[in-house]
Amino acid sequence: MEINWDEVKESSFIDQEGTYTLKIKSFEEKETANGNACHVYECVTRDGEKIKLSLYLAEKALWKYKAFLKACGLNPTGVVDSSALGNALVGKKFIGEVKRQAPRPNIETGELEESKYFEVAKFYPLPEREEF
Repeated sequence: MEINWDEVKESSFIDQEGTYTLKIKSFEEKETANGNACHVYECVTRDGEKIKLSLYLAEKALWKYKAFLKACGLNPTGVVDSSALGNALVGKKFIGEVKRQAPRPNIETGELEESKYFEVAKFYPLPEREEF
């Protein structure tokens, strides 16, 4: 078997802040440890770098989900089945502003530590002329 090492990336996950064109590859419904419903989307860049996007279905977090839907070109109205909506987003594209997650306290020391994880903080629609 031949391997072209020039095409192998060192990391397959987004590990730098920036603005990325993202395509939704998969959708999964989950429940958090405290029982909150959550939709998890796996998104990829043109180069194949991945990032997971978790959107919570709690009433005070739905504003973020609505912004995500608009960036993906959807504007649902009325009562919509959340599972059907999540599945309808697979294959959609958007622009995501990726930021490092906020610092968290170390369980042992109590000191704040910089996170090694990144998240999609803001969503923007993909310009019509841009292809993926």
